Amino acid sequence: VDVSPVGLRLAADFARTCGTYVNWIAADLDEFTPAKDAYDLICVFRFLDRISLPRKISSALRPGGFLIYEAFTTAHLARGDSHMKNPAFALAPGELPRLFATLHAISAVEVDLPDRAVARFVGQRLSRELRK
Repeated sequence: VDVSPVGLRLAADFARTCGTYVNWIAADLDEFTPAKDAYDLICVFRFLDRISLPRKISSALRPGGFLIYEAFTTAHLARGDSHMKNPAFALAPGELPRLFATLHAISAVEVDLPDRAVARFVGQRLSRELRK
């Protein structure tokens, strides 16, 4: 899901060259509500909505489905090359795994890369059988 049809077209072209099918949806995430138990994989990059997105994602993942998430951290705000100025759009240390506490955390790291400081999270929605 992305608000930019241009970005989605570029992503779809790339996926096609890789022989991969992706369900691309042009929509504003502030207004879009995905179907319950509909997705095996959800990827989020450079988008942060602490209020509704964790609930939407947890509900939209099928049992056994995975979330891959990457967003800027507050460390990114301090970088001289950062375009970000508003701390509301950056994750505090350790925040991303807490936002998705209903998922089984497979990996949660915070990294300083040459061009950005980000938190990365991979989580899985466990089925009831896997939780026992």
